[in-house]
Amino acid sequence: MLSKPLMTQPEEIILKDSLKNDWKLWSSLLYQDTGIGWDLVKKIVDASVEWWTSKIKSNPEYRKFRDVGISPDLMDISDQIFKSSIVVEEVLGDFEHDEDEDPDPVEDIQGRR
Repeated sequence: MLSKPLMTQPEEIILKDSLKNDWKLWSSLLYQDTGIGWDLVKKIVDASVEWWTSKIKSNPEYRKFRDVGISPDLMDISDQIFKSSIVVEEVLGDFEHDEDEDPDPVEDIQGRR
């Protein structure tokens, strides 16, 4: 007997996209600066009020991470999942060829056309 899936495919796509967007935002918040830490008890970024004020001013979406963070373990997993997909999207997004040509994907990716 087959069990009912927990989510429909569109729901899975929405969830994946949401997780990916949070991962990108979280990465851009943390990996550009030094002098910040991780509060192991509260499980949030340990930074000064001034740092947070500056970050939220530059991107209001950062506000959601001020009181709730993404655990380092989940971030490691997200890095593994999403970093490779970003590279593939960038490579395929840049892949162009003339319809009259027989494209060589390796040469196109390396820029030797």
